[in-house]
Amino acid sequence: MSAGRRGSSSIESRRNAGTCLALVGLLAVGGGLFALAVVILPDLLKAALFFAFLLGIVLFHYLTWGRLLSRPRPTDPRDEETERPLAPPGVDQFGDD
Repeated sequence: MSAGRRGSSSIESRRNAGTCLALVGLLAVGGGLFALAVVILPDLLKAALFFAFLLGIVLFHYLTWGRLLSRPRPTDPRDEETERPLAPPGVDQFGDD
């Protein structure tokens, strides 16, 4: 049974390698087209850098406020309200005689 898992893992790794190669090729073609566009329109680089800066701010905001602060805090026994035990019958609960 472990041989079957190894075989399927090999197929999955080949699929992942093909997907990774396709993404690298897509990024290379996109980068080449962008470089050509920057040669033609020099202001396009400034616009792209501006949008990359905005994307960086959004990513930083998501990481700090979205991911890091949404983790559950460890419980502190002092945070929980403790219930007062009920007084036994015949004893005043508030200490008044």
